[in-house]
Amino acid sequence: MLIENNVFADGVNSITGTGNGNLSILRNTFFVPSIYHFTLHNFLPGSKVTVRHNLFLAQSAQKALAKVGRCRLDNPAELDFDANVWYFPPEDNMRYIGLEGQSPPEDCEFPAGLARVRKATGHEKNGRELSEFSFRDHPFINPMDTEKYHQEVSAPISEGKILPTLDYFATTLSDAGAQPPSQLNAD
Repeated sequence: MLIENNVFADGVNSITGTGNGNLSILRNTFFVPSIYHFTLHNFLPGSKVTVRHNLFLAQSAQKALAKVGRCRLDNPAELDFDANVWYFPPEDNMRYIGLEGQSPPEDCEFPAGLARVRKATGHEKNGRELSEFSFRDHPFINPMDTEKYHQEVSAPISEGKILPTLDYFATTLSDAGAQPPSQLNAD
């Protein structure tokens, strides 16, 4: 299965599944979820999972500060998890990505970030972290500012006042995240 060039805006989990075979998650933008960017469990024997060139934007303040991992991926036979971009607002002093279960192990030091993922799993050797971010045509509202984020982003999306299109979520990043069709053709 291929999941490519999508924006996942809002929701408890952007992608969730069980009993998966081969799966590729490529060039998606994962906007602020209520809990996880994705959770995938119980892979079929011999399955390969590829997660590359995605843009993972922040979690809700409640989940980030409670050290809830952004991604949960349980035991695929082969995993290629690399070259993704992770945004952490300055207030996120935990910076816990996950890939080690639902909660961080006791030996996890904070802020965790990609250093922890690399040390604990060996993945994300080419991944990078951002502490500043903006969309191409408008500012990114920091989800740690809960009230402003709700008023200017979350509620308007829920009410249909902001349509979560590829153009709305376009970034200036060329190597990660979903791209509008016009930008894909330009590359």
